[in-house]
Amino acid sequence: MSGLFETTLISLDGQVHEPMRFAAPYFDADAQGDAVEVLENHDAVLFGRSTFDAFQDAWADQTGGFADRIRATKKYVISSTLGETRWHNTEIVSGDGVSAVAGLKARHERGLVMYGHGRLSRSLLAAQLTTRVRFNLHPVIAGGGAEPLRQDQTAALRLIGVRRRGSGVVVLDFNTQD
Repeated sequence: MSGLFETTLISLDGQVHEPMRFAAPYFDADAQGDAVEVLENHDAVLFGRSTFDAFQDAWADQTGGFADRIRATKKYVISSTLGETRWHNTEIVSGDGVSAVAGLKARHERGLVMYGHGRLSRSLLAAQLTTRVRFNLHPVIAGGGAEPLRQDQTAALRLIGVRRRGSGVVVLDFNTQD
């Protein structure tokens, strides 16, 4: 079975909700290059509904590097309420998210990449379907936000890489399984 790679934007105080309010100034050429590379190394993108809505609003009508790459990449959004989408190459998947993602992983040899850390990603982590997690730690105190990174969940992660970007963002890569 192929892997599921989660990449999450996070502030120093653990905020992951609405990350573009603190992360947008840091989406420089280096960050865009990393984002394009991640997309090129995976067959498809997986979204929960909230993250999908934010990405569609931000990227569906954009052009250039990352926008072109994500538009061309197959996208799945797990949702029981979304009826249609205007974003090219997107499939809405309803039903049980954990079962659906297990099936999607089996269909994609190079794996899936998932953005954000919300309810769906926590469910997938708990079900041990996530194979790698990348936190892009931003040097800001964001405050507020509806969903802190950790609630009543503990997951053992093994640090496999640390990289500092020129912007001050620290990229932390973890394996979730040995």
